[in-house]
Amino acid sequence: MSTTGCVVSWAILIVCCHQSNGSKTDQGTIFLMKVSLQQLIFCSKHVESATNDFLQHQEK
Repeated sequence: MSTTGCVVSWAILIVCCHQSNGSKTDQGTIFLMKVSLQQLIFCSKHVESATNDFLQHQEK
């Protein structure tokens, strides 16, 4: 999972939220938002583990 994937996920979420503002959200949009959120959760875990690895490496 690359940084680009995270950015794309954020973009999709923002667009979906913006479009659904004040109107009934269709199933496709809801599905896209769910997928994007899952991607972002995955991203944050990936970043966290990479940060921990980096910090452990720095301490040595």
